[in-house]
Amino acid sequence: MSRIKSYMFSSVEKLDQGLRASGYIADAVTSIVVYLASQLHKPVIVEGPAGSGKTQLAYAVAAAARTTVERLQCYHGINEEKAIGRCGLSSLSIGFCPLFAKLLRRREILFQDH
Repeated sequence: MSRIKSYMFSSVEKLDQGLRASGYIADAVTSIVVYLASQLHKPVIVEGPAGSGKTQLAYAVAAAARTTVERLQCYHGINEEKAIGRCGLSSLSIGFCPLFAKLLRRREILFQDH
């Protein structure tokens, strides 16, 4: 069975061009991380305080890749049932629901430890 390679961005430079076109100026580390994640078909989990640009990065990457953002707002007290219910049943979101569930279970563990 052959493995089909499909890349969102052909180079870090092309990614940077797409991000700049959407109004986002990324540092070199951010560009490289997003580029490598796209090449490996892996998510980028971004963490930081409110207002640090996490959501804007997601919208800029989506614009550069000519796609949309599936957004789930995580907060203390949200459980898997509430989160999955927010995912809906669209074909795009079904693949993300297991990832969200896994992240939420991890957050619950973190909240319980603190």
